[in-house]
Amino acid sequence: MELPDWMRGLVLIGKKGEEWHIVGVDGEGVLTALMKGQIEDAGEKTIAVDAEGRLITLLRGRDGNLLAVDTSGFMTAVLKGWTGTAYQTLGADAEGNITALLKDNTDQWGKKISVGIAELAARLGSPISWDRRGQVVQIITFENGFGNVYHSGAFEGGGVFLCPTTFMTGGYSAKLDTGTAITTYADLYAFGDFPPSTRLGFEWVFSAEGSPSEVTLFGKIWDGADEHKAHVNIDGTTNKIQVWKKGGGYHDVADFEFTLDERAFISIKAVIDIGTEHWVRLMVRGEAHDLSAVETAKETLVTYPYVECGMKVVEKTAAQQLVYLDRMVVTTNEP
Repeated sequence: MELPDWMRGLVLIGKKGEEWHIVGVDGEGVLTALMKGQIEDAGEKTIAVDAEGRLITLLRGRDGNLLAVDTSGFMTAVLKGWTGTAYQTLGADAEGNITALLKDNTDQWGKKISVGIAELAARLGSPISWDRRGQVVQIITFENGFGNVYHSGAFEGGGVFLCPTTFMTGGYSAKLDTGTAITTYADLYAFGDFPPSTRLGFEWVFSAEGSPSEVTLFGKIWDGADEHKAHVNIDGTTNKIQVWKKGGGYHDVADFEFTLDERAFISIKAVIDIGTEHWVRLMVRGEAHDLSAVETAKETLVTYPYVECGMKVVEKTAAQQLVYLDRMVVTTNEP
């Protein structure tokens, strides 16, 4: 074929290894090529197409197994989840919906707890506040009065009273009133069985009208041989929140000021590990403070295993201080 002088003929060549080869076209000038794939340790293989020019492939998984498709071209697969030691197949029902069980942390006997819709509804609708880690073993509210708590006060109008006007849950709070005498107090505490776990949490939800000299939130754990102390202190003079440490004295954790509004309840949660004899964390108004470097205090006391959770309000002037305790929560198996 002769080309007009205004056209140029080109020869396309491609390099394979060290050799050059002419790239061919058919009678209509369409480029023809054989696509090849490199198979590890098996050389090159031609990539096939069907009669309509569609690419034919076999998909394989990482281990070399073929990925199957059914007669309609849908891929079928078995989904597996890693348990930490082995793969387990994820099940599906007759309609192909994946069946799954949500698991909570292990309970005090080392068993995983399945969490269903009812459990989630109970938790989200319960009086437990934003920190939902751990498993609740005791909730102390005052909707049924003071039948399960002890309370006292250094009086002149002070003491501990049920309050039906300022509360978050249950219709009542415990109002701790320091009275009007100088250096007075009001306190409240409750006991419970010791849950068989080394890591426990204590949560207090309360509000205050003023700024008391001190508010001590105390948790105690008797494991049969020792009394472990999980005491949190709010110092109204220095505006610090503190934890009781080994050797005596308080360790400053963070700045803290009272809201001065009796309906603005706040939550404080302390977690300690009596196995390592260290604090774990202190949750204050939604912020977690790492206390893993602070050792906890204990003293030898052989007695029946149980826990105690309570609050003490101290005022060192003649100013009357009112604190409203809505609830106290004890948890176990804290992460």
